[in-house]
Amino acid sequence: CRYHLYDRIAYVSLTPTEMMLHSVDPRVPRVVRSLGIEGEHPAVSPDGLSLAYDWNHDIWVADADGSAAVNLTYNAQAEEFPAWSPDGSRIVFVRDYVLWTMDEDGSNQSSLGVDGWAPTWSPDGSQISYTSAQGVSSNEVWVVNADGSGQPLNVSNHPDWDAHPAWSPLGDLIAFGSSRGTHTDVYAVPPTGGPVTDMTGAIVSRAGSPTWSPAADA
Repeated sequence: CRYHLYDRIAYVSLTPTEMMLHSVDPRVPRVVRSLGIEGEHPAVSPDGLSLAYDWNHDIWVADADGSAAVNLTYNAQAEEFPAWSPDGSRIVFVRDYVLWTMDEDGSNQSSLGVDGWAPTWSPDGSQISYTSAQGVSSNEVWVVNADGSGQPLNVSNHPDWDAHPAWSPLGDLIAFGSSRGTHTDVYAVPPTGGPVTDMTGAIVSRAGSPTWSPAADA
C-alpha cells in the first residue's frame, strides 16, 4: 500500500539552513511526517500519490513519501510554481517568468508565451488563470487557453493590484485578492471577464489568497 497525500496537507518547514517538505494528517494534528526532501511550493497530484515542487530553480516530482524524486526541468533557467492539471496528466509551471506546461513525466514541454506567476487550472483543464503585469501597469488576473491557442484575456482589468486567482469548482467564477477598493478584499469575476463583485469589503478590512471548498456552489 503506497503512502499517499490524499486528504493530507503538504507544506514547507523552514529552518535556518533548510526548507524541508513535510505532510500532516489534519485528523491527527501535530503528528507530522518529514518527506526527506527540500523544496518550495508543493503541489499534490489529484490522486494524492505524487508531489510536484520546485527546488534549486527546477521542477521536481516525487512519490508522496518523498522517495523517487526526479528533476523534470534540469537546465540553467529558473522554474517554480508547479500546478497539476485536474486529471494529473499535465503540470503548468513558471520558467523565467513565462508560463510553460509539460506532461507529468517532464516530456512535451511547451511555452504558453505569456508572462505570469502562480498559475492555476480551470476545473475542466482547458484554461489556466494566473497573475501577470503583462502589458499593464500593475498585476492583474489573466486567463489563457491551456493549449496556448488564442489570446490571453485580462479578466480583472483594473490598474490596482490583483493576484492569486482561484477557480470555483463549477468553473464559472474566479476569486482573487485585490487592492482596488478602500481595503484589500476578495473579489469574484467570470472567467470571460465582466462584472467584478466585492465578496468581503463589508465584512473585513483586509482579505486575500482565496480558495474554494471542493463542494462549493458558485
